[in-house]
Amino acid sequence: NLAVIAKARGDFEIAERHYLQVLSSAQQTGDRWAESMALNNLGDVAIGKGAFPRAEAYFQDSLRIKREIGHRPGTLIPLANLGILGRVQRKWEASRTLFREALALGRELKRPPLEALVLFQMGCLELEAGRSAAAVPLFQAAGKIHQELKDNSGLAQDLAGQAEALM
Repeated sequence: NLAVIAKARGDFEIAERHYLQVLSSAQQTGDRWAESMALNNLGDVAIGKGAFPRAEAYFQDSLRIKREIGHRPGTLIPLANLGILGRVQRKWEASRTLFREALALGRELKRPPLEALVLFQMGCLELEAGRSAAAVPLFQAAGKIHQELKDNSGLAQDLAGQAEALM
């Protein structure tokens, strides 16, 4: 929780220090699930610090552990985060591939909130790649899910993305 608060404040050094403590504790106790979560969170902090190669390594390690322990739903977040990292680095095709995998898994496992998140990120990817027409249906699909979930914050983001794509 201290890491979450520090990250929200933009204090990535403190957040990283706390997540490294969580990672160490998880490794000492053999809690692979918690280890994977700590690695994923460290990847998120690394993105905030602009340390993209380190973020990718953390996300890949998180994903690997989730696959090793057979936690398929747990692979959704590191897959999506790898897609976001690819988007941030303008690696469009790699990002699309990761998002497609995450979207297919989210649909298969019936995880609408994560499906909407991935669709939104896919819309952002297409928008940033200069493919506004491809972004619109992705934002619309995310918006439909957020509307069904009564997630007004998510819906607002989807509508803003759609409006930007239509400009």
